[in-house]
Amino acid sequence: MGKQNYFFSGITDILILAILCEHDSYVYEIVKFIKEKSNGCLSISQNTVYAVTYKLVNEGKISEYESPKRNIAVKLATKTAKYSEPQNEIWHE
Repeated sequence: MGKQNYFFSGITDILILAILCEHDSYVYEIVKFIKEKSNGCLSISQNTVYAVTYKLVNEGKISEYESPKRNIAVKLATKTAKYSEPQNEIWHE
């Protein structure tokens, strides 16, 4: 059971980072985007996405900022963005 949790956590990390490569986002937008792009096959709760974004913030891969709406949004950290550019090009080929 523990290995399965690592798998889902890793997949969620990758999905969030891929979305943030395209644009900054709020957690509820990430949840909605994943569900829409997977045609409803993937439904990840906001709690799960919050937990993963918190972990990614602590790892320095993403950062939070307060948007004009006074909500907390997330974006890629500068060092992650530099690393992800070549990976993102490979993904889109």
